[in-house]
Amino acid sequence: MGQKRIKVLDLSKKTATSDQSPVSSKKKGKSTEKKPVRTDVAPKKNKAYTSSEPNEPNLPKKAKSKKRPRKTRSKRYQSLKKGIKSDKTYSPKKAIELVLKSANARFDESVDIDIVVRKEKLSGSTKLPHGTGKKQKIAIFDRKIEEKIKKGKIDFDLLVAKPADMKKVAKYGKVLGPKSLMPNTKAGTISDEPEKLVKKLQGGEIKYKTEKKAPLIHLTIGKISFGEKKLLENLKALLKSINPRLIKKAVLSSTMGPGVKLALD
Repeated sequence: MGQKRIKVLDLSKKTATSDQSPVSSKKKGKSTEKKPVRTDVAPKKNKAYTSSEPNEPNLPKKAKSKKRPRKTRSKRYQSLKKGIKSDKTYSPKKAIELVLKSANARFDESVDIDIVVRKEKLSGSTKLPHGTGKKQKIAIFDRKIEEKIKKGKIDFDLLVAKPADMKKVAKYGKVLGPKSLMPNTKAGTISDEPEKLVKKLQGGEIKYKTEKKAPLIHLTIGKISFGEKKLLENLKALLKSINPRLIKKAVLSSTMGPGVKLALD
């Protein structure tokens, strides 16, 4: 009988493979290790950002502010302004002549004055000899007027009240106040005899008061149809009441015409 061959296995190789990590036996995947940052390469510049210095942080470009186009006056206005110099002041008489000459609208224009004063919170009243040419609707506070105020139907330009009725009027301060219709002693719209006060106010007496945020007074002193003489008398009465020393600047104009600067010397 022949001898059987016995195959001897080398266990040293098997143990070596078993000691290896199971991850290494698997297929190699993507590496999770972070790549080192290269410092020798300059970073890419973003088009939306600019920087003049290398160490300066990149900031977004500022948007260019659009310039507002200047308002162009009509040919009519420019032709009217030819005879009036913007850098010159005129006497009251000459100023009224220029205003009357430049007013050529199809309606009876108002003659207005804008006054810049040297004092804030300036107020007062004066009587124009010929009135303003504008009819004011003046109401006396009573039950009917109170009902209209409740419903929001305000169809008057001025409200007069008795001192005894001011508690009732105060309830509607939020409605009347913003419209400058609240009766008060400074404006001279509170009286024990409201009927007489209404006649007085309709006889040409006007109230003036500076604006809340600026020492500016805007008033109407008449109509173009008044003519030079009446307008001049009204203007002089107003300037005398305010006190020329307190007036810094005054400009006279019609509703549709250019402004004429007044000489206050």
